[in-house]
Amino acid sequence: MLRSIRYPILLLLALYQLLLAGCTVAPVKDPTPQRETPEQSLSRLYQLAQNSRSPDTEGYLLEAATVLISLKRNGEAETILSSIATEKLPEQLKTTHRIARSQVALSFYKAQEALDILAGIRALTSPKDIDLIQQLALLRAQSYRILNRPIASAQQLVSIEQLIQEPNSTAHQELIWDTLMQGTASQLSAAISNQDKSSFNGWLQLALLSKDNQNNLDKELVALNQWRKAWPNHAASRQLPEELQLLSTIISERPKHITLLLPLNGKNGSVGRAIRDGFLAAYYDALEQQSQTPKIDIIDTSTTINFLELYNQASMQGSELIIGPLQKENVRLLASLPELKLPTLALNYHETAATTTNLFQFGLSAEDEAKQVARAARRKGFHRSLVLTPNSDWGKRIARAFATEWSEVDGKLLETQYFGEENDYSSAIKGLLNLDESERRAQRVQSLTTQKLEFTPQRRGDMDFIFVVAAPKQARQIKPTLAFHFAGKIPVYATSHIFSGTSSPLLDRDLEGITFCEIPWMLDYDNSPIKQRIGTTWPATAGHLGRLYALGVDSFHLFPRIKQLAMSPNGALDGATGKLTLDQQGRIVRQLSWAEIRDGQIRAQHHQ
Repeated sequence: MLRSIRYPILLLLALYQLLLAGCTVAPVKDPTPQRETPEQSLSRLYQLAQNSRSPDTEGYLLEAATVLISLKRNGEAETILSSIATEKLPEQLKTTHRIARSQVALSFYKAQEALDILAGIRALTSPKDIDLIQQLALLRAQSYRILNRPIASAQQLVSIEQLIQEPNSTAHQELIWDTLMQGTASQLSAAISNQDKSSFNGWLQLALLSKDNQNNLDKELVALNQWRKAWPNHAASRQLPEELQLLSTIISERPKHITLLLPLNGKNGSVGRAIRDGFLAAYYDALEQQSQTPKIDIIDTSTTINFLELYNQASMQGSELIIGPLQKENVRLLASLPELKLPTLALNYHETAATTTNLFQFGLSAEDEAKQVARAARRKGFHRSLVLTPNSDWGKRIARAFATEWSEVDGKLLETQYFGEENDYSSAIKGLLNLDESERRAQRVQSLTTQKLEFTPQRRGDMDFIFVVAAPKQARQIKPTLAFHFAGKIPVYATSHIFSGTSSPLLDRDLEGITFCEIPWMLDYDNSPIKQRIGTTWPATAGHLGRLYALGVDSFHLFPRIKQLAMSPNGALDGATGKLTLDQQGRIVRQLSWAEIRDGQIRAQHHQ
């Protein structure tokens, strides 16, 4: 089975670079010698700048800056761009200078600054400006994407779709689609005008029908065919986005017999039962929506120590797809095999990359959340971080995932501190904030005199935010302790683990001010019939086991779309546990929503 890689930020940047490659503005006339290395180019340009007069000097420096940008040496490029006297540049090079500055700003995730710079470029109308018009639209689209404004980003991309030529037009259309699918159904609906026959409005309607019918493949196909009749000349009608091209295939090939392999008793029984019940709640909802549903078998894996025996039993009973196992050791066992006979959606992750054919892995990965925190903080413009995490395998694993992703987005990790037993947070926080060093300095000074010195500890001031890994009880004590140690106004980010899942206003008011990622189920699903069914049927567990019910719901909605996600690099499912995509290792990757605690209650955040 095909597996495609999907890392949204990396994919996005790669596509932008592909499209921008054909529309670069050359700042100076001087030809570059063939086979010149980048360092030789820089040396030559610096020499030319030194030996020339204005405006040629500024032109050569500007070209050197563009070389540095291509080498991702953006700090050096920024220094050169700042040194150029722009009033000495001709109009064309002033435009090139602004474009270079916006590229540098975007490299530091300063998207609003990039937009402000681009706003100073005069209106372009000449046919000679086509390449420049494309470049400006792509840079604005990239800026809006970083600012989490997908509709505005897509509008920029659609504005130049007629200008993009092969071989880049297909990639451009996929980028439009991917960008629109980052928006919510409500955002898409608000942007649509029923009387508007523009290409952009057609794109909006196409994206909305996909969002509205993502849990009912048959209705989605009917809606798609109706859209194509209404928009026969639309670019997307002539060539559908890849994930929509696969609809007919996945409908005809969707499994008709599924087996759940879950522990329903023993130490993991409550977890397995919650996932099963979430799965069945989605199943009964599909029946009510008159969607085609498969035959379901359920096998309790807690009844035997020979998991492979149960797995083979499911295969022999005519199952076409297996959901499970849950226990990590059983996932590891399947991952050790070269091939599985049936597509299998394991509900946990193997520690290392698995190459087993037909094995897909899905779970509530804490590492996914840590990586998302790193990307969101970098988009905010933060550069320097501190990490506070439990001194446990779990805490260290999350901290490592954050540190790796933070490094990937050019963030700087200043320090990591570990806390041990409960209530032992003060010493770790003092170490994190360098207050312990400040106290030791004061003690050394005090030892030199008999006079009593008054002393206020000074915390470090070089961090932009703190990433906290903690359970609810721990986090409720950590946040006030940070405030006590003069760090109450420092931004704090966390994973969903700080929230218990159950509303506790009196306890959770101590989490006020922490930004954390959370599954949509906890934020936006209150009107969902499935969530209401679960809340009514299992009121005692609907809160603290809510994420597990959501995992079961998503398992049901994922099963017919696994092949679509595997074959379409832009494929995604807006699930109860997050926006779900598939990487090349067959791992379902979750992109969560953002939340905060206000007045003791969890609230969605929409500006991250």
